[in-house]
Amino acid sequence: MNISIEDKKFIFRHSYIENPMNTKFVPHTHDDYELLMIIKGNVSYIVEGKSYNLIPGDIVLSKAAVFHFIKPNTNEEYERYNIIFDKKEINREIMDSIPKDTDVFRFDDYEKISDLFSKVDFYSQYISGEALVKLAKNMCEEALFLLTISDVEKEYGNVNALTSKVIEYINQNITSIQNIEQVCDALFISKSHLHHIFTKYVKMTPKQYITQKRLLKAKKMIKRGARPTDIYSECGFSDYATFFRNFKKMFGCPPSADTFNDTYSLQKM
Repeated sequence: MNISIEDKKFIFRHSYIENPMNTKFVPHTHDDYELLMIIKGNVSYIVEGKSYNLIPGDIVLSKAAVFHFIKPNTNEEYERYNIIFDKKEINREIMDSIPKDTDVFRFDDYEKISDLFSKVDFYSQYISGEALVKLAKNMCEEALFLLTISDVEKEYGNVNALTSKVIEYINQNITSIQNIEQVCDALFISKSHLHHIFTKYVKMTPKQYITQKRLLKAKKMIKRGARPTDIYSECGFSDYATFFRNFKKMFGCPPSADTFNDTYSLQKM
């Protein structure tokens, strides 16, 4: 049974994928946070150069504008809950208490975690509309609270040190990088090796990563009221035509605040 509950700035889904190896999972981002809870399956979570082998009961928290995706390791059925939410709708004390540098949370009491999510499945048989959305949002906040009291396994993820260093450099200099050679020179790495580690661990080229990170920054500024013609250079683009073309290609609409609505587009994860 697949369940989907959607509201402005909130999506709750319980999904089954019978043949995950035949499903295309691509690196993507969201405007806000995503919470993923694994029920079954043999999958890994990839987030900007880091890789985590997940087990049932693991909870993954993806932050806004961070590229991530699921990688199936076998064709075993993949079942998950995932929620996309606006963190401003969550108690601020809870959000501030979640460990900032942690992507995956593992709990000893699997049943307690799964029971929390399955409550929504149960109640969806009896209520709908705003009442069901409110219940799902309350469950989401409770799940986030559990993250604040979990025992975090610091060495859980597999990290390619060089990839992490490159990503850190790019994000710190995202609007000032002139070309890929600048990144290579700063980190004493060849262009071919940089391309190799990025396509292997991040599943996109360095140029694609830089361009899309700049576009995400621009989108955020536009949604806050900035004029596209005023901020394209501030986001690292040399001319407006290039910015416009890339923006429309990535988001499917021209760079105007009027083209954005308040609903989310939940990509496959």
